[in-house]
Amino acid sequence: MGWTEVPVDTGPAVGAVLLIGIPGSGKSTVASALAARFAASAHIEVDALQELIVS
Repeated sequence: MGWTEVPVDTGPAVGAVLLIGIPGSGKSTVASALAARFAASAHIEVDALQELIVS
């Protein structure tokens, strides 16, 4: 599987991308690549989110 170049829209940032999959499937690798590709982005790991959740 390879990368395809896609034009970047410079309009307002809207929406979110949620990556799910089995352990070791490359979610963090893809998330890091997406965050590096788009200026208005953030790569938030689930461990960081779990620390913020108060039950």
